[in-house]
Amino acid sequence: MPQEAIAEQARIPSQHRTHLLVLACTALPLMALYAASAGSWPKADDAGELMTAAARLGIAHPSGYPLITLLGKAATCLPIGTVAYRLNLLVGLVGATACGLLAILVLVSARSALAGVLTGLAFGISPAIWGNSTNFEVYALNALFIVAALLCATLTWHPDTAPDRRGRWFYLLALGVGLGVSHHLSFIAVMPAPLMIAWSGRQRWLPSRRQSAAALGCFLLGLTPWLYLPIRAWYFPDNPETCWTRLPSLRAVIRHMTAREYRGWLLTYSIAGVPMLLQRYLDAIWQ
Repeated sequence: MPQEAIAEQARIPSQHRTHLLVLACTALPLMALYAASAGSWPKADDAGELMTAAARLGIAHPSGYPLITLLGKAATCLPIGTVAYRLNLLVGLVGATACGLLAILVLVSARSALAGVLTGLAFGISPAIWGNSTNFEVYALNALFIVAALLCATLTWHPDTAPDRRGRWFYLLALGVGLGVSHHLSFIAVMPAPLMIAWSGRQRWLPSRRQSAAALGCFLLGLTPWLYLPIRAWYFPDNPETCWTRLPSLRAVIRHMTAREYRGWLLTYSIAGVPMLLQRYLDAIWQ
């Protein structure tokens, strides 16, 4: 075996250990912080409704949020605290993991473990992330999928990634994109970022037709949480009080999945109002 190949095989386990160490140094302290500050009650916003949907396997407000509902139902089985505390712990775990993956992303991009850990910790204690990691809402999981997509795209086309591992990261990217879209429609707005990463690395690696087909299958697999909505609405119509609305037809399911009733809110501002919206967004991040 060529010495270059031997050196490459020896380097990969070392990289994995570094990645896991950075993940642990970031996620574990944040998870402890979130667990200590998580309440035993719904804190704000839609938490009460989402907790009810998760605990009773109902249907939440548009777009339904089937993935967080199913994960939440599993979390209610934990033998600790109240149901609300268990669900708040779930988003704490999700938020801490998102910060850990962000730390790995910075490590891979900047080649500095210290920069990665500090970035992940700073991100984790920001008001927006801390608040959404201690209150059962949909945004922590959305952040996880966004960071995971950026990390998988970076590793797929990174110059240091072994050729035989690019396909694996590509499949994980496709699966993560599918899960992200099925969880929260705003994830679509992030798609230009991994596409730009792919475009910049197109000379380094391009998937074959077989790999592209497999990635498409992974993407479709990520969309399967959406199946929960028609299954719950049509075949288990009991406890309608835990459902936001009735979904008697496929058209009604699609309207709910695409949050059609909220679209008017998204289009109420003109182009002139975009700077104001951006200012509100920045204020929400840095408040």
